[in-house]
Amino acid sequence: MLSVVYCRVSTKEQAETGLSLDHQQAACREFCERQGWVVDRVFVERGESAKTADRPALRQMLNYCSQGQGRIERAVVYRLDRLARATHDHLVLKSALASSGVRLVSASEPLEDTGVGRFVETMLAAVAELDNSVRSERVTAGMRTAAGRGRWPFFAPLGYLNSRNETGVAVLVADPVAGPLVRMAFDVVAAGASIEEARSRVRALGLKGRRGGDITIQTMSRLLRNPIYVGRIRMDGWGVNSTGAFQPLVSEETFSLAQAVLDGRSRLGETHVSVRDDFPLKGFVRCVCGKRLTASWVRGRSRRYAYYHCRGCRRATKKVVLEDAWRGLLETLTPEPGHVRLLRAVLLDRWSERRKEARARVMQIENRINELERRRERLVEAYVHGGEIPRDIYTRHMSKLDAERSLLVLERQDAEGEQWDADGLLGFAEHLVMNARRMWDEAPVGYKQKFQRFVVPTGLEWDGERFGTVLTGWFYSQLRADFATGQRMVDLTGVEPVTS
Repeated sequence: MLSVVYCRVSTKEQAETGLSLDHQQAACREFCERQGWVVDRVFVERGESAKTADRPALRQMLNYCSQGQGRIERAVVYRLDRLARATHDHLVLKSALASSGVRLVSASEPLEDTGVGRFVETMLAAVAELDNSVRSERVTAGMRTAAGRGRWPFFAPLGYLNSRNETGVAVLVADPVAGPLVRMAFDVVAAGASIEEARSRVRALGLKGRRGGDITIQTMSRLLRNPIYVGRIRMDGWGVNSTGAFQPLVSEETFSLAQAVLDGRSRLGETHVSVRDDFPLKGFVRCVCGKRLTASWVRGRSRRYAYYHCRGCRRATKKVVLEDAWRGLLETLTPEPGHVRLLRAVLLDRWSERRKEARARVMQIENRINELERRRERLVEAYVHGGEIPRDIYTRHMSKLDAERSLLVLERQDAEGEQWDADGLLGFAEHLVMNARRMWDEAPVGYKQKFQRFVVPTGLEWDGERFGTVLTGWFYSQLRADFATGQRMVDLTGVEPVTS
């Protein structure tokens, strides 16, 4: 009887340690030689993925064992975790081998075909899964700690390069080619130019994306907002906000000016005045003369009065008047509930298109599993009821079908894990637009200003009595665009939302 050997590494680090392919293969061959077993073939997995669908050598081994029914008695691995890192996967693969009459053997772990031995084997598979989970958690914790200490634990962002300092610690250094161009983009925006202008300038000088592709407007926008370029590491999901242990590409002053321009709070030649809690619309609304409104309290004989005013044409508006006009605009923009629900359905449908590949893959696998089941039924019918095929042919084909089905089950599990649901996010957006005025009234000033930019990204124009043309954000514009034809929308008198 013959044996096959299966070896796998998943990382470069394993390739350089005791888990290297050469070490695994030598240990397995030596083990088989001590047992008096003949090694018929060795299957080597050099890929880095742990997914079954990405392990061609594993597929080859299972097919080889199935086709060699009666010839192959054992499949030898150096350790159980070389076959699978999850208990479920281990049991499925062991079952697939058993259906071909092949017993799984570990060269470094004692396994016995007894009740206790099978229990120990399952425990070893569970320990491998736990080790994999703990390792992942440790890696994440280590990356979070490194980020908290000012080290960037990921691939360098555009403009930087990954390097190591004199002590061997990973650090970011300026990219001699892309770094100056990224700095130029910040300088251009800080001087009052738009994102598109900055993008055109640096593209003309040869700035490419991290993978050599074109710089899109979205990429440039994210780049200009990223505090990594001013030497700060901010990761809200990890609760990290630290000073980077590397040289920034951009000065604090340039970065702040660029953010002011992006926020619509500053233009070339204007002095930016910080927004106070009393005047959330300050800097967001501009006068018809083009100047952005500032604000202040004016003291009378017995009380103070709040005004928004323009320093260009000296036009002044009471705080309550302007903010009530804004509240009225929010109410005017509030869509009918049915339209929001329809938009939510449309967006979910569009999102489902982005998941189309994953869903199609699951359906394809389901169809293949169903086809295998039908083939199994025909095989059983031909063998048991019809007596048309001999037992050895029946056993060989049934083992092959069982092995294929086991692999398909694992592939389906991988594919299903690639899908997620956007319904909750859209539910929050629905709540936001249906309760816009109340949410703005109750929010702190910082959130008020973010919400204003969500509703009207470019800000508003005020003539002293009413707002001018309103260019609404994507969600509101999309809502209007999707249901304008053949649908009754809220009457937007004096308001003309425009899709981008």
